[in-house]
Amino acid sequence: MYKHSHFSLDPHKREVRDENGKRLRITGNPYRLLELLCDRHPTSLTITDINLAFDPAGAREYTEAHVRQMKNLIHTALGSEVIRYRNKVYSLIAELEKAKADPATKPKLKFLSVEKIGKSLRLHARTPDGGEIFYTNKNFEGRV
Repeated sequence: MYKHSHFSLDPHKREVRDENGKRLRITGNPYRLLELLCDRHPTSLTITDINLAFDPAGAREYTEAHVRQMKNLIHTALGSEVIRYRNKVYSLIAELEKAKADPATKPKLKFLSVEKIGKSLRLHARTPDGGEIFYTNKNFEGRV
């Protein structure tokens, strides 16, 4: 959980709330940008850092214009400027407090499937919000 003077961000619920506790519609890449800036605060990020975080394989390249548009969407939703862009570097304005998340707020899994096939281990889980998690370990050695 991240608390800023203008917003709070809960990565477990993937939601942003304003200073009054009202849930904001910041989703997709703008949400990912805000979460990345919170996660790496007080470090500033360049466009290269953002590209590596968003797409480590390098299949898609995000331009300055695209990131600037995401920044402007965040500012519009919050009603104030919280991201500074100076000298081709993005950073959060003001202090950010990293609060420990309450264990009760962590999403519980609705469904969990574990399969062991040879040396491969496959996990498939569904979260209460409709999301799915897939994990495969091809060199698993152990018992299930």
